[in-house]
Amino acid sequence: ALETLAQELRHAGGPRVEITAGGDPERLAGAIRTALYRVVEHLVVAAPPESLAQVRVTPLPDSVEISLVLPFDQPLDSVRAATARVAMLDGRLDVTPSIDDLTRIHIRVPLGRDAQAGSSTRTTVPDSSDLISS
Repeated sequence: ALETLAQELRHAGGPRVEITAGGDPERLAGAIRTALYRVVEHLVVAAPPESLAQVRVTPLPDSVEISLVLPFDQPLDSVRAATARVAMLDGRLDVTPSIDDLTRIHIRVPLGRDAQAGSSTRTTVPDSSDLISS
């Protein structure tokens, strides 16, 4: 999904978005995958046209981490909205103030028992690579 977003932004003259993934893929509940996509989308679309935004998704056994490097100071409203979405997932969003005109945002969302593969009480997606690919 994030790769599709990156392609759409590139074709529309928006920011270039580099997406990378590390760690072992973990299964994520559809609601978590969608919420994390919306957080990244909200933060990335505000980047200046033709700039470079970097997104790294790192699934861990008990959490998923997303690091963003954005080419500007994030508007406070964007950060507040993203922070609220991450908090709904019992996660945390930290912002490192602009250094060399780059803003670094780190998101960590714990994956409780219901968010990981194997729970029979919710819908899962094949793995977290769906967050990255279309």
